Parts: sequence; C-alpha cells; structure tokens
Amino acid sequence: MDQPQVMRANGTIIVSRFVKIDSADSNSVLACGANERVFGVAQESSRTAPTPDVAADPAQAAVITESVMIYTPGRTCLLMAAGSFNAGALLKSNADGDAVVCAETAGLKENSGAIALEAGAAGRLTKVLVWPFTVTTET
Repeated sequence: MDQPQVMRANGTIIVSRFVKIDSADSNSVLACGANERVFGVAQESSRTAPTPDVAADPAQAAVITESVMIYTPGRTCLLMAAGSFNAGALLKSNADGDAVVCAETAGLKENSGAIALEAGAAGRLTKVLVWPFTVTTET
C-alpha cells in the first residue's frame, strides 16, 4: 500500500472510508456523504487501542482537530464496501462513506472515488485504487 498524506480532521472520520475536502478550512477533510465529490480514503488504523472499554464501533481514524492520514489519488488502499461488486467496478460514496457501485443510469452524474482492484462484499475491506472523477452516463 502507498504512503498517505497527513491532513486535519474537521469532524469524525471513520477508518477506510471516503473523505472530501473541507472547503471552509485549509488542509482539512470531512467524512464523505452520498455521491459527494471524493478527495481520498481515510487511514486503515484506529485512533485508539482496540480494547473493549475504549474502542468506538465503527473504528475512528480521527476526530475533530486531530491529524488523519489520507490516501490520495493514484494510491492503493483498503476501503469498506457497502455492497457486492467485481474487480474493475467504479465506486462512489454512500451516506456513510462506504463504497458502493456507481449506477449506469442514462443522464445520471456520479462522483466516482475509486476503482475496485478486487471483488468486494458488504462489510468487508477491499483493495482499491483511489481515482476520483465524475462519471456521466449518456442519455
């Protein structure tokens, strides 16, 4: 896996989820919502030790004002899947920042954030290439 870029969290960031640039604050990221423009994928490690009394579920990569490592375009990393897909699928963010397949509906604009490098299944980490771009299916 590639080395990520360190940025500042401007909210709670969950591990291995899509993030977006915070346009109101320099060098900061926020959790990505459904079909929002993706900047990258959050680090794969939790901000706390995985002990039952302190561990958050799902695991947090960072909370507001903490540093968080972000896998930016062109880097490979693990991303949480929210559904099933095949290798080569174009993936976008759902409301939780998890990966779902971009729809191929005529005239629909989708903000793809990554390309699956292996098949994925809901609730599992999947290897992806971070590659944000807008997909518009012709009518």
